[in-house]
Order: sequence, then C-alpha cells, then structure tokens
Amino acid sequence: MKKLSLLIALGLCACGSPTFEAPRNTPVTPPNPPAATLCVSNDCGAKTTLATIPDAENQIFTDDGRLFVSGGTNVFEITESAGDYIAAPIASSDCNFTGLAIHNNYLYANCADGTLFGGAITANTLIQPIYNYVGVSFANGMAVDGSGRLYTVDGPVSSSGLPTPKIVRLIIDANDPSNITSQETWLNNGLSFPNGLAFADDTFYFTDSQLLPVQAGAVRSVPLNPDGSAGAVTTVRVWNSILDDLSVLPDGRILIADFQSGLVALLTADGTVEQQTTALTFSSATSVQLGQPPLFSNTDVLVTEKGILGDTSSNTGNVLSVFRAN
Repeated sequence: MKKLSLLIALGLCACGSPTFEAPRNTPVTPPNPPAATLCVSNDCGAKTTLATIPDAENQIFTDDGRLFVSGGTNVFEITESAGDYIAAPIASSDCNFTGLAIHNNYLYANCADGTLFGGAITANTLIQPIYNYVGVSFANGMAVDGSGRLYTVDGPVSSSGLPTPKIVRLIIDANDPSNITSQETWLNNGLSFPNGLAFADDTFYFTDSQLLPVQAGAVRSVPLNPDGSAGAVTTVRVWNSILDDLSVLPDGRILIADFQSGLVALLTADGTVEQQTTALTFSSATSVQLGQPPLFSNTDVLVTEKGILGDTSSNTGNVLSVFRAN
C-alpha cells in the first residue's frame, strides 16, 4: 500500500475470493446472509479490534474456516483462545505481503517486491518463496479462477519505478503446487492503477483509479471467457476516494474497502450503495470480507486496517477488526 500515497500526489483524489463452484479447498464464502441481517452501517453496528497485524493488508479464509491475514512484515494465521484472537506469523522470512489466494489446500501470498510465497496448509503452515515474477513492478491483489490458475494485479504504482498496470496469470503444475510453470499477461488494457482483485462466477472484479478523466476510485469487472482470455472491462461504480481490496458475495453484492476515507461499503451487483460505514470508522481500510465459522459468524464484517503507510508499530491501524451489528 505504500504505492497509494503516490496516487494522492498525482491528484487522483476528487476532494487480494470465492467462486460458486470452487475447486477443493478454494476459499468459499458461507451462504450469503439476507440484506436485513447484514450490517455495514454505524446506524446498526460498531467496530471491535481483534488482533495486531503490522501494516495489515489482506485476508483469506480456507473452506473449513481458518483465517490468514497478510501485512507489511509477514503473513499471520488468526486463532482464538478464551475470547482472545492470536496472530501467529507463518512466512519463512519477513516481506511486505499483499494478495492471498488458496488452491487445493495450498496458500499463495504475494510480496510486493515480486516474490511469490507458497506452502501447504497443515497444522503448522509455513510459506516460503517459490517464484519470482517477471516484469511485475508491484505484486498486489491475487485471486484464483475455477480452473486453479493464479492471477495477480501489478499495481497501482511502484516506489521503485514507473507503474506497469496489468493482471498477470500464473499456471500451476498440476502435480506440484509449488511449481509455477508459466507466466503470461492476461489483461493490460482498461485499467490504470489497479489494486484489489476478486473472482466470482467466471468474472473478475478489481479496484482501480485513473487520471483522465479523473476517477479517484472505481470498481471494474472483466469476464473470463471460455477460452481463458479476458473479455471487455466494464465499470461497476466510480468512487470518490481511493479504494483498496474488495470481495464478492455469492448473490453478486460487493464489499469494498475505502482506503482513503477509512470506511467500508456494501454495493449491489449493479454498483448501487446499499450500506456503508461513516468515514474514519477504520484507519485506512485495506480489505473487507464476511466472517466464516467457526471463528466468526457469517454476518461479521472483517476489515484490515493499515494505518500510516510504512508504520508497522504504532496504535494507528496495524490491526484486524470486526464490524458487528449492535
């Protein structure tokens, strides 16, 4: 997320996934709660801080409810003991971790420097470097499609060079999940400063920004064609501040994390705002998704809060939180 401060300097301010029929152990969102029972508004709910995650960035559930969260120093598994939530690091080395994905009981984690970490999900999960991206300046949001191919967002910008906005696809060896057999550019048009990525029902959704015409934030979608190619990019909704990650519910509704305004929102499938929290409810929200048993209810809204970019130790952000109905 260090790259997002550059977007503000560029004047963009207008002031990283489930499938319906997922492969085994691909993250699955529980049945979607009725709109009346899902609270994403300060009128009906409030935030509770759960665990410390330095520069908290992203989150993902396994299909049996284990939760992994990425941050600016490591990837952590969240467990609960006597009402307390514990974050245990699982990466072999520190890195600025971003997007997460799971396929066939194997966890993949992007490091912003272009290193892909991976490891089998076991009683004592350990992830370590397995691949180095080629031509990717900032490895960010990540998702897996229904065929088990990995997709990574390159963007929005890099602190070490010019942005190279695109979505790349990695092919995984069917017999060895740690072996990436090829990398290709899947999409390099219709996006400017992409960030978060999610996949649902043969469609990818990503957050974006652009300079001309000025769009501080936007949610866009692109279908995965039957031949594996990318379809046409369409804009679901333009947003007036910088967005980070997003998640898609089984009924097509979309949860978005507004990094700049410090809020989360629930959109209908056509992009209408159904509910949203007030600004600054969260300290630089970076990801949002529904909880999953046994750790959480499927009406819990989990949010990672980064806080100050690059700061991994203060009490501003650096946490995983939950937003619950009162």
